[in-house]
Amino acid sequence: MKNKKIWLFGLLAGLLAAAATVLFLVPGSRPARPDLDLRLALLRLLPAGSDLYAMADLVSLQASPVVRKLLTQAPRIPREQEYEDFVRATGFSYGRDLKRLALAKSGPDWVGAAQVALDRPQITAYIESLGAVTTKEMGQTVFTFGQSRPFRLVLLDHDLVGFSVGGDMDSIRQVLQRHAGDIAASAAAEIEEAHDLDHIPAGSSVWAVGRLEKLLNADGEPPPLGSFELGGRFLEGSKTLYLSVYPVDPVYPPSENSPAQLRFQLEAQCDSAASAERIANSVQGILALLRFLPSGESETPEKNFSSLLAGISVEHRQESVFLRWEWDESVLSFLEPNASPASSP
Repeated sequence: MKNKKIWLFGLLAGLLAAAATVLFLVPGSRPARPDLDLRLALLRLLPAGSDLYAMADLVSLQASPVVRKLLTQAPRIPREQEYEDFVRATGFSYGRDLKRLALAKSGPDWVGAAQVALDRPQITAYIESLGAVTTKEMGQTVFTFGQSRPFRLVLLDHDLVGFSVGGDMDSIRQVLQRHAGDIAASAAAEIEEAHDLDHIPAGSSVWAVGRLEKLLNADGEPPPLGSFELGGRFLEGSKTLYLSVYPVDPVYPPSENSPAQLRFQLEAQCDSAASAERIANSVQGILALLRFLPSGESETPEKNFSSLLAGISVEHRQESVFLRWEWDESVLSFLEPNASPASSP
C-alpha cells in the first residue's frame, strides 16, 4: 500500500515536472487572454525542430485546490545542503519564485526559459561565488557550470532567464538572438504553424508536445510490458503526442471555488484512423491486465489500487487516440496517508 502511494506521488511529480510539468494556452479561435503573450514569449526563446516541448504554469497549478491538497499530503523529501545554502544566500525558493517554465529537448540536450521572481544582485553574487565560468555574449553574461554536460544560465531582462543543458555555446547564444529578435524561427512559430495548441485543452496548467519519431530515434524503444511491447511497433502510426493536465471544469482565472478535480489527458495523433483504433485497442488491453492485478493485503474494498484505474478511459476519434485519467475526491482520499476508508454507500 505504501509503495503504491509513493509510486502515485512519483507519477504525479513526473507529470507535473517533466516534466512537466506547469498554461492556459488556447487555440487562436478562442478569445485572447493577457497571459497568452507571456507564455508565447517563453516559447519564442526556444529552438524550432526539437523533439519535445513542455510548458508549465506553476502559478495556475498551485492555485488549484486539488494540487494544494496533494502537495500538503506528499511525502517530505529532505533537501540537500547545497539547496539550503542556495536559498539562504539568494532568498530564492523554487516553490514560490519559479512562476512559469518552458523546455525544448533535442536528443540528450535541453534548452529552457523561465519567468522567475529573483534578486538579480544576490543571484549573480552567489553564482560567481561557486566559480562559474563567465563569458560575454551580445552584451549579456553567460554563466557555465561543468564540462561534459555543461549547464549554462543567462539572466535576461526583468524576470526572464534562459538556460541550456548539454550542447555547445550556440544553444544559449541562439536564446539571446531570439530574445533580441534576430532569429524568427522558434518553438512558438512551429507550434502555431502545426496547430498544436488545438490539441491542448483550455485551462491546461501543464502540457507537452512530443514528435514521436524524433523521440524514438533519440532515446530508443521502451522495454516491453508483459506481452505488450511499448516500443515502435506498439506506437506505429502515431506522429505526435500531446500531454496536458487541467481541471475537469476549467475556471479562468483559477479561484478557491474551482472544482477539486484534475484530468490528465494524453492524445496520440496518428497517420490514419486505423492506426488510432489499433493503438486504442492495445491500450485498453493493457488497462484490462492492470485491473486484474492482485490487490495488496492491507487494501480494503473502499481503498484499493484498482479503484484508481476506474477513472481512466480510452477512446479513438478519427485519427487520434485519447487516454484520460480523472482524479476526483475518491482518488484524493486514497492518496491521503492517514485517511480511513470511506464508508460504503
